[in-house]
Amino acid sequence: MEEKTQRRSQYMRMLLIGLLAVAIILGANTVFERRHTAIPPLPKEVSQKLLFSAHLPSKLPPGFTINSASYTFREGALLYTAQSTHGDTIVFSEQDPPKEIDATQFYETNIKNPVHLSGAHLRTVFGQQLNGKGFIAGITTDDDTWVLLTSSSQLSKNDVKGISNGLQKQHTD
Repeated sequence: MEEKTQRRSQYMRMLLIGLLAVAIILGANTVFERRHTAIPPLPKEVSQKLLFSAHLPSKLPPGFTINSASYTFREGALLYTAQSTHGDTIVFSEQDPPKEIDATQFYETNIKNPVHLSGAHLRTVFGQQLNGKGFIAGITTDDDTWVLLTSSSQLSKNDVKGISNGLQKQHTD
């Protein structure tokens, strides 16, 4: 009888350990899925117009996804948006750095107390827009594509650092 009780107790422990392992794996997968975003491909009619390398974010703040219908090319820039389940929008603009604009001066005249984000793999500047109605970030990639993002919703330094660190260069045919 005692042996039967011990086997049952051992079985219950193994079952609990197995259920706990499954719960941990599912929880980790949920967190990973929330932080890594599938990148909708650039439409060919947009990618053919680019004179620079596009870098699209594989990481967005929780609840945001790239709106694949928003990809456009206008006045030398790639434009697209990411939208949240709450209706918030982040607007992305990518282009070669304009020769007539000094990036430092641009940040100083458009961002209240611009901050260079440490821990970002790329040169990343972030802060509140001067009008106080949103946030702006500037990211310069290793091949000098200038990525600007603006949002009227609250973005944290960690959100922007995640976007910056998750930018992936797009290869066009």
